[in-house]
Amino acid sequence: LPGGAFVGFNGETLAEPCYGVVPEAMSFRGFRANIADLPHPLGIRDLTGVTVTVAAPSLSPIAQLLADGGIASFELGAEPLATLRFDHGAQGRRIDLRPTLPLVLEI
Repeated sequence: LPGGAFVGFNGETLAEPCYGVVPEAMSFRGFRANIADLPHPLGIRDLTGVTVTVAAPSLSPIAQLLADGGIASFELGAEPLATLRFDHGAQGRRIDLRPTLPLVLEI
């Protein structure tokens, strides 16, 4: 891939999600100027944090790489969970979608 980009998969660690990382030029921030700025129904604008809780004794090398790069935070726990933080949690709201989805939104 161009620019030293690579694709890695964590096939041996079933307790973790599959990760996908794209180069900055392909990211939303890379082409945001070309997209209309539409309001979101929840009043959110930017994804400012991702925390993934994995039900495993340790993190895979790929998860550790993402954590070391500041892309996402990881916690070890009893159940899998993704926590997405928008706008640094400026609204002070927390939407817990469990048990339907292992997902918490902090807005």
